[in-house]
Amino acid sequence: MAASLVVAVTDLVRRIRNRSALIVAIGAPVAMAGVFGLLLDGATSAHFTVGVADADRSAVSRQVAGTLVDPAGGSGGTAESGADDRIRFRTFADESALRRAVDDGDVDGGVLLPDGFGADAAAGKRLTVVALRDPRRAIGGEVAAAVAASVGHEVAGVGLSVRVASGLTDRPPGELVDAAGDRTPAFRLDEGGDTSRSIDASAFFGASMAIVFLFFGVAYAPRSLMKEKEDGTLARVLASPIAPGSLLAGKVLGVALLSAAGFVVVWWVTTAAFGAAWGPPATVLILIVATVLSISGVSAFVCGLARTNEQADTYTSAVTFVLALLGGNFVGPANAPPLLQRLSLLTPNGWALRGFTAAAVDGAAPHEVLGAIAVLLVVGAAFGAAGWVLVGRRVVQG
Repeated sequence: MAASLVVAVTDLVRRIRNRSALIVAIGAPVAMAGVFGLLLDGATSAHFTVGVADADRSAVSRQVAGTLVDPAGGSGGTAESGADDRIRFRTFADESALRRAVDDGDVDGGVLLPDGFGADAAAGKRLTVVALRDPRRAIGGEVAAAVAASVGHEVAGVGLSVRVASGLTDRPPGELVDAAGDRTPAFRLDEGGDTSRSIDASAFFGASMAIVFLFFGVAYAPRSLMKEKEDGTLARVLASPIAPGSLLAGKVLGVALLSAAGFVVVWWVTTAAFGAAWGPPATVLILIVATVLSISGVSAFVCGLARTNEQADTYTSAVTFVLALLGGNFVGPANAPPLLQRLSLLTPNGWALRGFTAAAVDGAAPHEVLGAIAVLLVVGAAFGAAGWVLVGRRVVQG
């Protein structure tokens, strides 16, 4: 044990003096987390202006356009909705004016109420609401499409209510629409979803990028043994009283300590600099330790399959990016398609991200992420044992 500690401390000092190791463990994950966090936070906190044009000019279409621009009034509206809204609406005189505004970039997208909109709504026909997009503003176009779809569904529901009320009261549908329009808006457009249960982008990508670069960091232990063997220094080290098992254990321990410390620094920096909320500290710390052990085991096994240091580099890079893609490290929370979400359960990084997400979103205590922790520890133990045998046979003993 004492010999392993000596090797671990010596190797740790050498790695800290090597600035590239600090970049891999700390600098790169923090930089990548910051870039991803700023990009996604900017996209989700941005304001969008959507143009609205009424080509139908019926009572129903005027009500809809007025409700979009002026939710409080619901009829007539103003030229532009309040500046504090996440989505702002501007009215345009006709379809051509709206199309010019979208093409010129004056608005991020457009919603057109076509001719016959009111008649179709009163007759219970399928409603068509046209969304105008600019290819240069993909997110704004999606916002306009979402508004158009919401308008179609909401007005269709109102039309159904009007027809039912008309049948019960024998009053004409148009009279009911006018009566409803004089009182309250026909519908209200709100931001849906539980926005309180969402993970901060900087927190997610802080953990995600730390895991990605963790693969490269912990692979240093077996790779350094291969390099020392190729250079001829390993034979001289093994000629000393240090046992091969102690040498290998010391290498792994030193790298694991530096990797865990780097993970903690990423956590601290993203919290202090970007306001990222990772969740309960106890849960985060346990997940960090379990993740480091798991990735260390996988990296040791991958490097154990290689016969040279160059092969170990190639294998590590390939496995890192394959697992990162399958595990959802580059996708972001809740954005992965169903197939990718299922495939992520086959990767240790996928389970780690599930644990970190549960801690950040739900404030999960350690016992609430025991499933993820158990999987990480089992994967680390299984692959680590196999990697220990492979590295020991091919490098230390061979």
